[in-house]
Amino acid sequence: MVDDLDQHWEGDELRFSFKAKGLKASGSLSVTDDDLILNSKLPLMALPFESRIKSAIEKEAESLFGLA
Repeated sequence: MVDDLDQHWEGDELRFSFKAKGLKASGSLSVTDDDLILNSKLPLMALPFESRIKSAIEKEAESLFGLA
């Protein structure tokens, strides 16, 4: 569940922030001719789950865009 979602585009970059399970996360998604570049700041408490989060994002990107 995601709460307090804030998102806006600045040129070719989507800036976002949200809360999930009470933890705040923020970052950006840059779109280039060849790549999608995701930069995100995870709360310290989420760091043990970093590999799972990365894997879930990669699977979703593959599903949506044919990317990994």
